[in-house]
Parts: sequence; C-alpha cells; structure tokens
Amino acid sequence: MDDKSVKKVGILGAGWLGLPLANELLAAGCSVRASVRSDGKSAALARRGALALFRVDLPEVLPEAFFADLDYLIVTVPPGGRRLGGAAVADYTERLQALAPVLRGSPALRVFFCSSTGVYGATRGRVDESTPVRPTTHSGRAVVAAEQ
Repeated sequence: MDDKSVKKVGILGAGWLGLPLANELLAAGCSVRASVRSDGKSAALARRGALALFRVDLPEVLPEAFFADLDYLIVTVPPGGRRLGGAAVADYTERLQALAPVLRGSPALRVFFCSSTGVYGATRGRVDESTPVRPTTHSGRAVVAAEQ
C-alpha cells in the first residue's frame, strides 16, 4: 500500500466506542489519530502501539496536527448528560461548535457524527431517520441539539 492509498482517520473521542473503532481501523491498514481529554488516559492508550494520540479538549484544545490532512473525521464525543445534567445541552453544542472553523477549512474532509439511540427516548419498535426524536435524558437532548 502506498502512502496515498492509506486512509487517514481521526477519531475525536477514544472512549468506549472510539477506541475499539480505532483498533479495527488500524487492523484494516488505516492511519489513525485518536483524541483523549486527559494526559493520564493518553499515557494508558499510548501503550497500545500504532495509535497516534492527541490531547483534544473541546472547545479549548484543538491541535492543528490532529486535524491536518485527514480523509475522515469520526466524532464519538459523549454529551456528558450524567455528569452535567441540564447543562449538557449548552456544553455539548458549545464543544462541537468549536469544530466549525476546522470543518470549514477542510471542505474535502468527510465527517461522521455518532448519534445515540437516546434521541428516541422510550420509542419502541423499529426506528430510522424519519422516526420523530423524543429524548428523555439530558444526554439525549444534548445529542438532538447538536444534530440540529
């Protein structure tokens, strides 16, 4: 594989979803950069080997090297509803809005935002994009606000 065929993927949020995704992408031959919010977690993940780790703490810390030359950006940042309660909506939208200048400056970047089934609240049965959202938790409301 030459350098041009290796896909460069950034995973914003190397938590319970982002880290296994990073491992799968690495196994598939992608170049992966993952972000963490704390230096302590960064050290623990660095022992995994091939991951390029960056400390990214939205909205303040946005290292240019993390976003440079990515083909794909996958956003798996959690909304923090359990921790923040009713403040989660404002906090989450503020953190994600910090990405706007990066995204505007990278028109070819393909962005994937990981949503949550929590946006559907107590809805039962099959859901799809046309199913009305009815979040019942702070996290669910924060994700709906971010998607809008």
